Amino acid sequence: MNSKLARLAATTILAASLAACGGGGGGNDTGSGAAPGTGVVDPNAKAALTTDDAALNGDAISGVTPALSLNGKIVNSSSHAIRLEELDNNQLFGATRFSVKSDGTFSATLPLQTVPAGDYSGSVRLHLCAVEDCSQDVTGVSATLPYTVHVAPSVPANGVSVLSSATQSLSFEFLPATAGSLEFDVSSGITLPTEAWLQVFSTAPTVAGRITLAADRRTSHVSVQIPADLGSLNPLQGKLNIAVCLDGGCTRHYGPDLEIPWRATAHPTLSALRPLAGTPDWDNTNGNAQHTGYVPVTLDPAAFSTRWLWQNDIGGNVTDSGVVTGNGAVYLRYNQYLVALSEERGATLWSVTDDKTMTGVSAAAYQNGRLFYTRSQLIGAIAQVRALDSATGQPVWQTQDSGDTDSDAPVVDGSGLYANVGSFTRPYNLQTGAAGFTWGGNEAWGNVAADAQNVYIWGDYAPPGIANNARDNVGILNIANKNSAATPRSYAIHNLTAAASTQGIPPVVGSLQEVLMATSAPADGVNYRSNDLLSINTQTGNVNWRHLCRCTGAPAVAQGLVYLADGERGTLDVLDEATGTLVWSAPIGSAVGSPLVTNNLVFVSSKTTTYAFDLQSHQQVWSALYAGKLSMSANGILYIYKPTWTDSTLQNGARATLAAFNLH
Repeated sequence: MNSKLARLAATTILAASLAACGGGGGGNDTGSGAAPGTGVVDPNAKAALTTDDAALNGDAISGVTPALSLNGKIVNSSSHAIRLEELDNNQLFGATRFSVKSDGTFSATLPLQTVPAGDYSGSVRLHLCAVEDCSQDVTGVSATLPYTVHVAPSVPANGVSVLSSATQSLSFEFLPATAGSLEFDVSSGITLPTEAWLQVFSTAPTVAGRITLAADRRTSHVSVQIPADLGSLNPLQGKLNIAVCLDGGCTRHYGPDLEIPWRATAHPTLSALRPLAGTPDWDNTNGNAQHTGYVPVTLDPAAFSTRWLWQNDIGGNVTDSGVVTGNGAVYLRYNQYLVALSEERGATLWSVTDDKTMTGVSAAAYQNGRLFYTRSQLIGAIAQVRALDSATGQPVWQTQDSGDTDSDAPVVDGSGLYANVGSFTRPYNLQTGAAGFTWGGNEAWGNVAADAQNVYIWGDYAPPGIANNARDNVGILNIANKNSAATPRSYAIHNLTAAASTQGIPPVVGSLQEVLMATSAPADGVNYRSNDLLSINTQTGNVNWRHLCRCTGAPAVAQGLVYLADGERGTLDVLDEATGTLVWSAPIGSAVGSPLVTNNLVFVSSKTTTYAFDLQSHQQVWSALYAGKLSMSANGILYIYKPTWTDSTLQNGARATLAAFNLH
């Protein structure tokens, strides 16, 4: 790729009046100004000099002589030259003059002098010349232009690249005859000049790279396209070289290149996708708007097989969320990226990057060919709900509000979308994004679930009369009617074992007119604290039962039983939905995430392994050496997603991993 970012350009619009009377100066203005370059001068007309913009702006590299460009035209003057005068002591511009074409236009190259690195600003003045060598000016015709020039440090001589990346290496599986892409960011220790190019080189096989420079000119996003014909060698490996080039052909580099090693492993040929009867799309967190984690299908563990593995080395913070599925694709969030992968082969279909100023970027929900998520800007300046076309990743609509959002995905079902925006949870129209009424009450904000009639919102806002020092151990369940703007019914749940904050755990709508709520677990899933699993009666607000655990995620509920992962005891626990009594338990090691339940199996993940247990025998019947958030698609594929898998071979220790398994 030869990706030229931006060439220096400077344009301005200037006009100067000249009292006619022979044109002044050397008497050159002696024709009509009906048109430039015609040789006809009107003694009563005014001369003018016109360019495209009002300032000279650009970049330079210390020790490298660049130039600014200036284009325009003159009218009603037969002058053939323009002189530039610098009005300050920066000494950026030497003695510069340039010619005017016969048609009155000019295209000037203004070379800059070699100066130390830094930011320079000042002014220059343009003069129309009365004679060819500009020893004499046309009287009264001049114009002043401000300029701003950033001069980057000279080309490094210490052997260290000015570029760096949290991504230290890239490893991925490729599929025969299937193209893909890898995404990562690079940063610069200096403000990169726009006169430079960024370019991706690689050892064989050749891959194509595209680099987008951010507005701060210190960060860049790299997208590397992996071709379909990687060849027969397995594994393939090489290096990506990210170069800052000083010319379009990249024959001169701005210091050493940034080198990132890569390794690719061929994947076996895959079977065709087949829908699994009775299995819906996994369209919300924990599978549906009620967050039950239940899929009404019967599975045979003997038919399970590995399908594909997707990995991407990442750095920085991640959204520790599961995936959603629909339209033959699986959609996942990591860092600022929302990525669509083919369910059939795991190939990247598209990726969307949210601006890094958007700090509250949520996971996504899926409904009828669209993806929905929320995002907010630092300090709450902007809060948005966004809808994307699931086939292309292109925006369909977005709202514009102020306040905060959170990292929990909005809830969608056939009736609408429900999201935390500002200080309240609101309904939105799925087709247009139009916001409905705002539910008030005890600041109805928090994790959300929905059923056919109501929206359930769990938060930690203290109602009147509760002292601030007790607030952390009080939770609030708000229940809002979907079709009414009435203030939600609000129930305060007192004397919680730990803080009410749910840290990304949604409420679960049970089958016995109750909401199940695991109250406190850390986002990293490692340092667990004691917390409560509550069963709350949705008619009275009374607590039916409490179960003390260190829950690592929301419970799953199906057929009168509640399934939860206990991170401290390292067990899968199964409770009676009506009473909270322990029915059976199975050891799994240090548990993570939420269980996933079918008619005959329960899947649960430890820190290293995902297990399947038979619901009748309570025996383990299957396992896979991948761990994380669990999802199941309508095509009968089990997904295990861990956006923060620790790998000692990586400098930043973070690798997003999505493993796909055929279940039929």
